[in-house]
Amino acid sequence: MSDFTPYLAWPLIGFAVVIALFALVRALATFYIRVPPNKAAFFYGARSGKRKLETIRQEGVPGSPEVRVLPVTGGGRLRKPIIEEVQFLDLSIITLPQIIVRNMPNIDGVLVTVEAVANLRFKDDGESLLAAGSRFLGMPHDHIIITARETLEANLRGVVGTLTVDELIKDREAFRQQVLR
Repeated sequence: MSDFTPYLAWPLIGFAVVIALFALVRALATFYIRVPPNKAAFFYGARSGKRKLETIRQEGVPGSPEVRVLPVTGGGRLRKPIIEEVQFLDLSIITLPQIIVRNMPNIDGVLVTVEAVANLRFKDDGESLLAAGSRFLGMPHDHIIITARETLEANLRGVVGTLTVDELIKDREAFRQQVLR
């Protein structure tokens, strides 16, 4: 029986090496985060790395800690286990339902009703992603829609208050540009 021991050891060692390699590849695959083109991944928690990490602070939350993030769009990156986490922000177009703002006084004091439709999208350059991440990361999609809707309603009120009825009706492109600004 001792004559067969060396012959049995090599296949067992080979099998153990194959299992170990499979486990290593599987572990690395679980830490590789794939980011589709319509999303941005925010990696946070690590303080080192070759790429420059940006610092953001949660807006509207007094005393919130600064978070060092690395936004990634379209592609992938290896997440450092234990010290790094990732959150996603959807960059798809958000269509707001029809917005109706009733009885707004314009510059002449005439009460006007304005209807608007808006499509929103986060820009995918680094600075815009950091701004969007600091405002909306971790918020539910419905909350983003509510915030955008309230902001657009406030902008509509402000712009209508500076225009006459003729300007509202005849020069819609100028009205649109003022709302966008």
